[in-house]
Amino acid sequence: MKQKILALICALLLCGCAPAAAPEGEPAPAAEDALVEMVQPAETAEPMPDIAGSFLDTEVVVPPEVELLVLDYMDLYYTSLARLELCLLQDLQHLFGTEAYDQALGNHTVWDYLIQTRLMQPTDLSMTACRYVMNCLFAEEQEDGSLQLMVVEQSTQKFAAHPDVDSEVLNVYHSFTADQLADGSWRLGSHMQLDSLYFSLFGDHDESELNRAFLEPMFPTEDTEAFLRQRLQSLLQAAEQHYSLRSYGQPEAIEADNEYDRAAAIEYAHRHALERNPRWDDYGIYGGNCQNFVSQCLLAGGIPMDITGNVVWKWYGTTPNEQRLAYGRSASWSSVEVFREYIQYNRGGPGLVAVVDAPYYSGEEGDVLQMGTGDGAWKHTVIITGLVKDEQGRTVDYLVNSNTADLRSYPAGAYSYTDLSLVHIVGWDE
Repeated sequence: MKQKILALICALLLCGCAPAAAPEGEPAPAAEDALVEMVQPAETAEPMPDIAGSFLDTEVVVPPEVELLVLDYMDLYYTSLARLELCLLQDLQHLFGTEAYDQALGNHTVWDYLIQTRLMQPTDLSMTACRYVMNCLFAEEQEDGSLQLMVVEQSTQKFAAHPDVDSEVLNVYHSFTADQLADGSWRLGSHMQLDSLYFSLFGDHDESELNRAFLEPMFPTEDTEAFLRQRLQSLLQAAEQHYSLRSYGQPEAIEADNEYDRAAAIEYAHRHALERNPRWDDYGIYGGNCQNFVSQCLLAGGIPMDITGNVVWKWYGTTPNEQRLAYGRSASWSSVEVFREYIQYNRGGPGLVAVVDAPYYSGEEGDVLQMGTGDGAWKHTVIITGLVKDEQGRTVDYLVNSNTADLRSYPAGAYSYTDLSLVHIVGWDE
């Protein structure tokens, strides 16, 4: 069981949506769920967050003191995010062992980044409430006597900008180690979350380093303070630059022979954001299901598969195939970057018609956001399911649905990715 879990986690580490094989099947019809009704953002007020978490009762045996220690960590994390106020380092360090200062500082730096980037947004991304559940996949004693936990989290969060919307998050992976002290009490030795932000603190890295970092969770231990301070400053400067480029305006005016059924696409997105459509393969074990999910949404919105142009966008079965045949699956169906290339190269041809890099705040429900780290690589794709508007009626944020991790009605502004590109879906040509 542990080997299967580790294989899944290692495959998810890069959190992108690389090309992957899919089983044979047919796309499901559009779902019948109602759309989430949006409201105007609430006025900023002193937050009084209601934070509560628990462990699922499973066959995995975890000492009660360790469960409480993990819940104390998560409570402090969500309280800091809810208030958008970074806790004192000593408050977090108190949960870690005396020899784990670097690990406490690494996690504290991640929290600092999330809070600062959320404060840069035009909406109030403080939270009024958060309910989370931790499911321990395994707990194993290590050679040094420490206890390693692999935990998957699900949560429901309420943001002040849209307090009547439940923002749901599933399948967030955590790795904790805990050490028992001489007096019988427990302290954390380390924590690592399967998230692009955690790994970006390491700077340049390869897949093997990320595997090791998550399965043996350790932040850098040489010149830790200087290293993390420099990385935080660099990431925040990049975030400010990305946010400064977001603009209003209208997308490039292009026409399509056939309209895009936005309502049907959103209906499908709400139904299958948290529960996979069994008629399609789940590419999570290969690196991410996000683009596969968005491609399914577009198909549900009436965009047909394209096998007639110079480039193709299709899924007819498992086998990778780039030919203009009703057979196999093209990389553009399941890869973030190749899907982007398909849109750009498909101009003037049959199939999907869309505008890449449209003015950021010109998006509509059913449009697509692609996300990256600003290094030129696009890592993640989501579909817009709601617009968040200010009192003047201007769009100031989006609610999005996603796979890997699985999100429904989650604010785009709360993502750790800050380089976002709007893909405006127009329709499709014969």
